[in-house]
Amino acid sequence: MVALLTIALIGVIFLAAFIRLWQHPPKLYINLSGLQIPDRISLALELKHVPTDIEVKPVEEPIPEDILDYISQESEQHAQDARKRRVRALRLETGSWEPAFRLLQKEDNPLD
Repeated sequence: MVALLTIALIGVIFLAAFIRLWQHPPKLYINLSGLQIPDRISLALELKHVPTDIEVKPVEEPIPEDILDYISQESEQHAQDARKRRVRALRLETGSWEPAFRLLQKEDNPLD
């Protein structure tokens, strides 16, 4: 009961303070007499085109059909996507599709 009365009293105090500030807002005076402002102010706006430093992604070379046929033997789509990413990485390492394909096959069958 005391807590409810305390909360109500605090609410009444905040409400009274809000109404008092609403009816008699504070006044703010700013004196700029010591500030020297020139009579004529000229502003110049200059627009320049500055090229951005954007890296352009190289166009990926399509994977050859024989490699795609080999990759499509995977049963699940996420596995096929992983094999495509792997063969692209191998192609970047080796520089050609044929060695990348051989390395991919060797990774799949390490005993051969």
